[in-house]
Amino acid sequence: MTNEQIADTFEYFGLGQLYQHLRTPIELSGILDSFSRQDLEAFLEVYDFSSYRQLLFDEFRYFFLTYQKGFIR
Repeated sequence: MTNEQIADTFEYFGLGQLYQHLRTPIELSGILDSFSRQDLEAFLEVYDFSSYRQLLFDEFRYFFLTYQKGFIR
């Protein structure tokens, strides 16, 4: 998935500001590179990040990896 697609997906879920905060570590780590847009949308539906004022990348990565282990086989 491209960075633009990732940004659009976060924006669609009202999390554009969160993506701007996490953009650099997401891009450098490549954590979402092989993830499909549908999988990212499903992940953002499962985890509600709207209540987080500030989320560290390590926290995001923990939620993401937990989602991968539990929901994607």
